[in-house]
Amino acid sequence: MCRAKARRPSRLEAALPAGVNGELTPADLRSVPAPVREAFERASVGGLHALLLGAMALAATAFAVAWLIRETPLRGDAPTRYEDG
Repeated sequence: MCRAKARRPSRLEAALPAGVNGELTPADLRSVPAPVREAFERASVGGLHALLLGAMALAATAFAVAWLIRETPLRGDAPTRYEDG
């Protein structure tokens, strides 16, 4: 295991407030030092950015595939125009 990876959890645990057990609530996040809070916020925003880009790509693909679906008429005699009265 890389030394940097081995040191990272212990540094994070040392920076967290005393009552935090691996879960950060908004109140806990306000009490951590500013560099830890900023790193957490950047990681959260980066994760959401990647998630939204993936969702956008999926939506664009689904829209493009919808254009390729062949239109087939319904069975039976359906009226083709709306008539008033």
